Amino acid sequence: MGKEIINVDVAVLIIAALIWVLTGYLAYWNDLESFQKWVPAPMRK
Repeated sequence: MGKEIINVDVAVLIIAALIWVLTGYLAYWNDLESFQKWVPAPMRK
């Protein structure tokens, strides 16, 4: 019984880590995309 619980715990942790990595990856690229449009104040029209 103990090993089954550990296997379920490991699976849940792996799924949570994958969700966390995917969310972080998408947020990182979204920030980079918004920074491409940034212009320094002296160069703005």
